[in-house]
Amino acid sequence: MEFQHSFTVTAPMDRVMLQLSDVPEVAPCVPGAQITDQVDDRHYKGLVKVKLGAVQMTFRGDLELTVDQPAHKITLSGKGQETRGGSGASGTVLAELSENGDGSTLVSLNSRVDVSGRLAQFGRSIIPDVAGRLIKEFAACLELKLTGPNEGHVEQPESVLDMGSVTVDVLKSRAGALGRKLTGRDPKP
Repeated sequence: MEFQHSFTVTAPMDRVMLQLSDVPEVAPCVPGAQITDQVDDRHYKGLVKVKLGAVQMTFRGDLELTVDQPAHKITLSGKGQETRGGSGASGTVLAELSENGDGSTLVSLNSRVDVSGRLAQFGRSIIPDVAGRLIKEFAACLELKLTGPNEGHVEQPESVLDMGSVTVDVLKSRAGALGRKLTGRDPKP
């Protein structure tokens, strides 16, 4: 699956670039993610805890960071396997940064994600929506890290990514959009 997202951070591009390229510092902005080892400047080991209803899965994996400072691009590639099952995930996120005229930074993300096993059975069709919600949470956390009262330090919001609660919110949103469309109150054609 491939999808695109973007968000704006009210901080200069060089600060955003520096923060995004510091994997151990930015990892707490990803619900359920934890860096367990830094192999070298570009390679990390980590885990992501995901909850699907009553089932909790832990994925262990490897990350690779590539920073192209002159082009203002950061690429993060990773893959992982569930520790007690057959689920797997791999993906790449390309972040392209550009300055807005007001001193803020636009972060454009191009993501590719592949999932297998129980995670894939969960519902490939809603994964882009779930990713969108997670990007919003990530962007809010990044904003807080760069501009908040405790600048540079933010506690990890959740130790487990609860896919159930995220999915319920996504399904509610989809149901509302369908209802508006059926009743003719949908502003989109």
